[in-house]
Amino acid sequence: DASSPTLPVKKTKRALWIFAALSAAVLVPLYGDPRRSPVTHAEWARMMMRGLGFEDNLQGLESADDIFRTLAWSDQQNFPASKYKRATGVATRKEFVDAGPSSGEVAYDLPVVRSGDYDVRLRLEGAPDKPFQVEIRKDGQIDAVETQRPTGSGSGYSTVGLGPIRMEPGNHTLSVVLPPGTSLESVQVSPPCLSPIEPENGWRAPALTTHEDLAHTLLQALEMEGELPPADDPIEIRAGRFDVLAPDAAIREGSDESEDFEIRATSEGLHAVVHVDLPQAGLYALSAWTTAGDGQTWLADSCRRADICPTEDPTAKWRTVLTSEFNAGPHSFAVLLGRGAVVGRIRLQRLKTSAEDYVNTLKRVGFDVGPKGPITRDTARQAMEWLRDRWKRKLAESCLVQTPLGRLAAGGQVAGGQAGSGIGISPPGGGVVSPPSPPTGPPTGPPVLPPPPPINPQPPATPVLPVR
Repeated sequence: DASSPTLPVKKTKRALWIFAALSAAVLVPLYGDPRRSPVTHAEWARMMMRGLGFEDNLQGLESADDIFRTLAWSDQQNFPASKYKRATGVATRKEFVDAGPSSGEVAYDLPVVRSGDYDVRLRLEGAPDKPFQVEIRKDGQIDAVETQRPTGSGSGYSTVGLGPIRMEPGNHTLSVVLPPGTSLESVQVSPPCLSPIEPENGWRAPALTTHEDLAHTLLQALEMEGELPPADDPIEIRAGRFDVLAPDAAIREGSDESEDFEIRATSEGLHAVVHVDLPQAGLYALSAWTTAGDGQTWLADSCRRADICPTEDPTAKWRTVLTSEFNAGPHSFAVLLGRGAVVGRIRLQRLKTSAEDYVNTLKRVGFDVGPKGPITRDTARQAMEWLRDRWKRKLAESCLVQTPLGRLAAGGQVAGGQAGSGIGISPPGGGVVSPPSPPTGPPTGPPVLPPPPPINPQPPATPVLPVR
């Protein structure tokens, strides 16, 4: 019916749909389907930070290089004092921060992806009789509080070290309370020995993220490289080769040469070390035939630390301790055992590390990167969600072990603790259950000796490559 008022409306709607379809057909060849457009290294690094729970930190990371350094943290980072998150009672002077006639405070964001003992130093100018205070918080909980004095005479800048500070994955806030008349130049943070999170040939902002890059960075972030296939026969070391450093009354079950020889910790704990010559360089997985007991702390080359959480299961089994790059030559592996922990032998397995190995291993553990070549945005988004889910599970299963003999710090020293002083565990979900206070009076525990110094340093991370 030509007189029907709905006919022009229907024709208009049909014309609009035709116009939209033609426009899409023209624009897709010109600009590409955004869902299928490739993802650069800079974009994937940002997506990784979101998957790892650092969404709030992205605004403070001004460039792609800042994000790359956070993921592949291998060198000292210097934070100019003026690049603070918040401040009260201070004035900014170029890169410096100056406290006025009264005390001031500045706070900095410090995202930490890998757990470890971080060396924190401040470069500042102030009178030695005016101490400053540093407080580090994670998720609102205090990790450490340090009070120090400037080492200069008030006429020049000096660097004050706070020593190794244990930090677990998450966003940390580092606050500095400056006394009157104090100037802060920079905050310097050096990481412990860490495995970087980076593509095989390093990060480059404009480079396209390939299926290989995705496989490398996901396995690294979740510390699942130990799932890679073996490259050759493993190197197995019996517990009889360990040198027990403390206590003197360590339990050694069986003959040193027997298959069933074990080292076992009593309530005093146990500190032991073994030296191994690796025939060739490569990525190695260190595993131990062990009963976890009240927890264990391992240290490779007095540098790379890993904890085995306590368990009530008394059954001995192979447990992966850590995965790391090692050079050919001599290396040391030290362990602190909590009560009831047993070690029968350890195994060092060199792993295959081709791009195909990473891709196939990632698929086996739960994520398929898809066809070869640059990944699509849909794939990157799915990978980010998979990373977020697995990262939450990883954090929930983590712990912080402190043995009765103290703990192995990043510098290889055995610090604190006395015999029978208990064991501190950080339970899933955060928080720390502190060990009982040590008894007063002269020390009664066995002597605690440090492990030997590093013998063969591990290879550094690939530096962030310049834009080409």
